[in-house]
Amino acid sequence: MLNCMPVNLSLRSLLIFLIAAIFFVFLIISGWRPLFIDGLIPMDGNMFSMSFPNWQVSRSFLISHRIPLWNPYRNMGEPLLADPQTMASYPVFWITLPLKRFIDFLRSWVVIHTLLSACFIGMLSFKLYHSRAGGFSAAIVAGLNGFFAARIMLPNHFAAAAWLPAALYFQTMLSPAGLGLSLALQWLSGFPPFFLLSVLAVFIVSLHQGREGIKCFSKAGLIAAGLSAYQWMPFLELMMQTPRKIFLRPDAAIQYSIPFIQLLKQLFIPLWAGIFPKTFGDPTVMTFYTGIMALAVALWSAIYGTNREKRIVLAVLATLILSLGNAIPFYNKAKLFHIFRFPANWLLLSSMGIAILCSYGISRMHNASWRYGVAAIIALELLLFAQYPRITWVNPAFLTEPPDLLSKTGEFKYPVRIYHTDMLMDKWIDSSLEKKEDYLLMRYFLPPSYGTAFGLQEVSSYQVLATRLAYNYQQRLATEGPSSPLLKWAGVAAVITSDADAGRLSRKNIKILLTKNVLPRVFIKQDIQSDVELLRYDAGYVDARVRSSDPCTLVLSEVNYPGWKVIINGKKTMPSFFEETFIAVSLPEGEHSVIFSFDPVSFKAGLIITLLAISVLLYGIYRQKF
Repeated sequence: MLNCMPVNLSLRSLLIFLIAAIFFVFLIISGWRPLFIDGLIPMDGNMFSMSFPNWQVSRSFLISHRIPLWNPYRNMGEPLLADPQTMASYPVFWITLPLKRFIDFLRSWVVIHTLLSACFIGMLSFKLYHSRAGGFSAAIVAGLNGFFAARIMLPNHFAAAAWLPAALYFQTMLSPAGLGLSLALQWLSGFPPFFLLSVLAVFIVSLHQGREGIKCFSKAGLIAAGLSAYQWMPFLELMMQTPRKIFLRPDAAIQYSIPFIQLLKQLFIPLWAGIFPKTFGDPTVMTFYTGIMALAVALWSAIYGTNREKRIVLAVLATLILSLGNAIPFYNKAKLFHIFRFPANWLLLSSMGIAILCSYGISRMHNASWRYGVAAIIALELLLFAQYPRITWVNPAFLTEPPDLLSKTGEFKYPVRIYHTDMLMDKWIDSSLEKKEDYLLMRYFLPPSYGTAFGLQEVSSYQVLATRLAYNYQQRLATEGPSSPLLKWAGVAAVITSDADAGRLSRKNIKILLTKNVLPRVFIKQDIQSDVELLRYDAGYVDARVRSSDPCTLVLSEVNYPGWKVIINGKKTMPSFFEETFIAVSLPEGEHSVIFSFDPVSFKAGLIITLLAISVLLYGIYRQKF
């Protein structure tokens, strides 16, 4: 049965819980002062290329009551719901749909997931140690630590991290339904590495619980797989269509390894962001801080704790060591560690372990004043750490106002694409975002995938899971150059490039070249007398009327991905390939009605499994089987 509270509910307990929740909301607002009080939003390359575009595109589908199956904006067309990073399949994301402004979305995201993480780690700590002060201190460390807070630049990371305490709590309570639901929602939140780390942590806990623990873990795994099938089945299909392998190359797997000196600094120097603020690598991924007081209490627990605390200490030490990545001799050789790119991800488990150890140490203090006093110092230290700006904060209009480049592509009556040359992107990757002018420049040339937030389609997008067909087309285009007919076939209206001898990028050496003879999204391959009328163009649905004097090949310049179907004059037809990439069909002479639709079997099969899993789960809860 799904147990949600470890103690009997009473008026006094509810009052204490309400006061704690209100106080914690106050801590959240204070810790996120620029967001909640100053009305600013955090800004970096992740926000430009992933977070804001994903929010805008996914929300546009869902508020119009369309199932977000196909994304025509990125990489010449690709699955949308199948990509977990878009969060389009995440139920908590659906709750935020009424919020029209991006800043309101971020505010709600921070409050919901911080409270989620804090509440469950607090409940877990209270169950283990029966101390309200200990539970509250664990909640503070889990909800306000530097690692967790930094991930707001990637809301899918932030949400996925927040579900780990819930998974640990329900495994401890031996609740398959609660654990299965937590793991399903964590998967759907959109960052598989945190899901895998949570599964690992929960599995280790289940081994220590013995037979009942393993039984709970196994049942929960089936529940989670069933509830999230509507997303992971299309995701597996997408994985088979991408050049990305399950196990990355060693050099890719060690990206964002934490330097040893930096890890020591982030562990032991109080408020290091104010004293030594420089961080190697992406601050969103590489930031870590739990506070000196919390760490001191955790170290005391390591010395004087029971066997359980000593096992947690070993887990914390192991994950801290693994976060060093390329500094560890065996990391490059162990394929198991090559599933994700960021060794820094291991710090998620480190921060949760320190939170639990901190709870134990405070619970062992005999004086109540000392317990709450230490908890208050931990909260104050983390709040002070949050005040140091480790990222740039900007007015929301900077991100949300349509860029000037859109006006140059708005003269076309049909969808067109932009193309960023490899030369430009290589120079941009080698540069860094340090000054306001750097961000203004980035906004100026619409870096992938920023333009998709405004309905602009792209040939090459910022996407880890680009399809193999799109990748091959992009490689050919990079080789053949802007004069290639590949640009025309892809419907490119603007090429964004830079001078070959340009050093640091600036407006003076970035060029925006408007192309001629741009082909519409649907066109006829042959040079014959013909007419193509685009009656309707939606994401995953295209309706065209074609008239031709001779037999011809009709091309829809979107990637031919499994699930695309073509109906010609009411009859289903198998599509073929144009240039080994786009969707094509052969037509006889005359007039024809042609409908292209994206209707993947993987989603329908997954949805059926999910609906069955929901029915079984509800029945099991009703019958007290779970």
